[in-house]
Amino acid sequence: MPPSRLQTEALALGAYNAALGVAAVLGLAALPWLAMTRHRVGLAERLGVLPPEVAALCGSRPIWIHAASVGEVLAAEPLVRLLRERGGPQLPLLGSATSVAGRDAVRQHLRAPAMLLPADLPWVVRRTLRRLDPRALIILETELWPNLLCGAAWANIPVVLVSARLSPRAGAAYAWVQPLVRTVLRRVCAIAAQTEADAERFRALGAPPDRVHVVGSLKSAREAPAPERSCCPVAFAARPVLVAASTHEGEEEVVLEAARALWREQPEVLLVLAPRHADRFDRVAGLLERLGVRYVRRTDGLEAVPHGVPVLLLDSVGELPFFFPASAAAFVGGTLVDIGGHNVLEPALSGAMVAFGPHVDKVRDAAALLLRAGVAVQVETAGELAEAWRNALRDPRPARERARAVRELLGAPADIAGRTLAVVERWVRLRG
Repeated sequence: MPPSRLQTEALALGAYNAALGVAAVLGLAALPWLAMTRHRVGLAERLGVLPPEVAALCGSRPIWIHAASVGEVLAAEPLVRLLRERGGPQLPLLGSATSVAGRDAVRQHLRAPAMLLPADLPWVVRRTLRRLDPRALIILETELWPNLLCGAAWANIPVVLVSARLSPRAGAAYAWVQPLVRTVLRRVCAIAAQTEADAERFRALGAPPDRVHVVGSLKSAREAPAPERSCCPVAFAARPVLVAASTHEGEEEVVLEAARALWREQPEVLLVLAPRHADRFDRVAGLLERLGVRYVRRTDGLEAVPHGVPVLLLDSVGELPFFFPASAAAFVGGTLVDIGGHNVLEPALSGAMVAFGPHVDKVRDAAALLLRAGVAVQVETAGELAEAWRNALRDPRPARERARAVRELLGAPADIAGRTLAVVERWVRLRG
């Protein structure tokens, strides 16, 4: 007799936890080393020790919002704003993130107590859920942690995925462990997917069809800063600005080659270079020095970029969105190398022309929308990127016109946030 669905799910979760147990035993040997590296930051939180600000919420039945990192935290802003409007000033909220930068962004942008996501170990998850006893767990995008989601469901804590996305590559990868993924998705109360394609991939992996709704991306619901220079934290007079956002290893060289082609024609152009990961800031600074490119770092504390300095190295976290409105164009990284892309909508919604490479698997729908709106171009070489930037600097359309074209295709931001809230409210009691 073939195993029942419940038996299959139990076996899948058991196999996952067995693998985690082996990894945890092996990881014990690495603890002394971790304690001497940057990974020691937040190590106790990852093992379930609640920070005082979060522990203070125990007993208040808070709404727990989880976002992987800074981009997802920023995307959560419009939903958090609506939750507070609907739930009143006394509504307890807490946020978690997978990265330290994300945790700090929760405190800064969501103005909520924050912690690092506890490791997905059964005993850590059980202890955290028992102490926090949240009234709901709201998860941004695609953070499918089996023990966390199943543990919450078993404790009668509603779990809702919002702004949920699943790229073709991720869908294919999850298909290899479909019994486990199906087990997790069946414990989720509702999935507010970004697109119909995302929704269909969730259904194909085992999400109950009646729980999957298409509402749009919260990243496009976040109000972009007005397309003016005054919002920038650093001044650069009337210089034309280009942004290279969320770049990865191997992309900075292409970006700088393209910028050099422009500097020969327009030496006043300023390049704002923003590596994706904080641990690469110093390496990118070293690359600029080896190439003989003058630059200043954001953390130098300068109020203005000196005349004649062609590069501002944005070695800070959470400030990138403020530079998009001042830019004529933005290259979005993770697309010239096989990462799958990062948020291409944010610069477009600020009015910048957008360039990206061929690897857009994670942002395929958004990339196609921008190409259709005529506010983006796909490039593969430094020469093509230089030409895209050259055309953007000559583009006579006002930034507001480009931003409006994107908004019209996406729909009103308030509608997306409101539809997301409507899905959440079916399962989450916001008052009382």
